[in-house]
Amino acid sequence: QHYFIQSNLRQIMDTPTKDEIDQIFKKLKYIPGNKVCFDCNKVNPTWSSVTFGVLICLDCSSKHRNLGVHLSFVRSVDLDKWTWVQLRAMQVGGNANAVSQVVSVNLLHFQ
Repeated sequence: QHYFIQSNLRQIMDTPTKDEIDQIFKKLKYIPGNKVCFDCNKVNPTWSSVTFGVLICLDCSSKHRNLGVHLSFVRSVDLDKWTWVQLRAMQVGGNANAVSQVVSVNLLHFQ
């Protein structure tokens, strides 16, 4: 059990390599919902909102940055450094999951 805890802490504390980041985003971009910007549907988004776990285009990334990091923390998929926690947020998020959450909230709101 001690080794398991050390292993998990190491994964959280260590910074992923550029190759590891690229491999994760290559898989994420292959998912159909992630092939377009979450906000405007432009093809091949290269930015993300870690806060919401969605991929967005360059134009929409500037809008998210203007909101402030307390509302939307924006990272470049290709240029920025990432932590394992941030990458995990992107893996469990994704554009399709975010759309389904927005739809479910709106449906509940209007009922």
